[in-house]
Formats: sequence, structure tokens, C-alpha cells
Amino acid sequence: MRDDDGDGVPNKFDKCPNTPSGVQVDGSGCPITVKHETKDHREDRSDRRR
Repeated sequence: MRDDDGDGVPNKFDKCPNTPSGVQVDGSGCPITVKHETKDHREDRSDRRR
């Protein structure tokens, strides 16, 4: 099966095509959002680890 954006999810099942290289994705091919919590504030961001 083809995977044009190289995220490991075949195009047929990829709900977020053209994911940038190096972005960790879920089973649907969409970027995984990681919640970072501290005592002072909360922040949501995409995890961009390689």
C-alpha cells in the first residue's frame, strides 16, 4: 500500500495526509498531541520528536 507522506499509515487510512517529516502520528496518520502540565500552567503542543 502507498504511504505518500511516509508516516507509516497507508494513504487509504490516512486522515491527515501530508504530515511533515519527523512528526509522530497516531493510527489515523494525524499528529499526536501531548499535554505538558506544570504547577503554573498547561500547554498543548504537537510532539515533534524524531
